[in-house]
Amino acid sequence: MQWQGASLKNVAAPGGILGLEFARNSESLQLLLMSWKSNDVWTNILLDFIYIPSYTFFFVASLRLLRAANFTVVLASLAALFDLAENSLMMLSLAGHYSSISLQATALLAGLKFFCLGFCAAVIIAKSLNQAWLYLRG
Repeated sequence: MQWQGASLKNVAAPGGILGLEFARNSESLQLLLMSWKSNDVWTNILLDFIYIPSYTFFFVASLRLLRAANFTVVLASLAALFDLAENSLMMLSLAGHYSSISLQATALLAGLKFFCLGFCAAVIIAKSLNQAWLYLRG
């Protein structure tokens, strides 16, 4: 994703596609769209639809392997749903069908997705370190 999305990083969007995920008004959106090749943005979003099941499987499998609480598995699954909805809204924005409400919803969904994934990643790291510590202590 970073390799394909490298063309989306520029002065108007230093974070690349993150600029579109968190564009909160039509002025920001238009500035981004003028700075990008349309095909590159569409390709990036379509690739993300392939990436979503991959990272969801990784998180769910890791959390189950580490015997994490069931709600963390739910959070990982919710992140995937948030990402699917976010991508759908971004595609609508690219097609010119957006409003301030849809842009705010896109940003909210992106934030929720990153919160869920960050929490799950923290649980995986903490449980892995704990198990390594217990193993080393014998």
